[in-house]
Amino acid sequence: MKRIEKAELALLVWGDWYSVIGVREYCDVLIDQKPYDEDGCDYWQYVIPCRDIDELLKAYEAFKGLKRGLRINKSGSEWRVTAQTTDGYTNDGPCVALEVDDEVLSGKVTEAAKKAVEMLQDALR
Repeated sequence: MKRIEKAELALLVWGDWYSVIGVREYCDVLIDQKPYDEDGCDYWQYVIPCRDIDELLKAYEAFKGLKRGLRINKSGSEWRVTAQTTDGYTNDGPCVALEVDDEVLSGKVTEAAKKAVEMLQDALR
């Protein structure tokens, strides 16, 4: 991964639909993520894309009443790396999940993935 390339950042929010959509400044981003049925309205993950760290921090503060996580995506012409903090249904506390395309077995992409995981683990501390 070149240093000048920018990864995609996102805030992940877990909660019921009505609490999440209650954060009015993000309605435009959220409206297409509404669950299809009432069962899905109880607890769901929503994604708030962010252009930069400042926007990520602003969104993080806006959703302070809900469970939140961070995600970093980096895609190349033949690969994709995703590192994210995750919470979910268990009470084990947050952890870091890493997903790397099967074709990527070594090299700079793997190192970049490890760095993304380190950044997210630091954010959890």
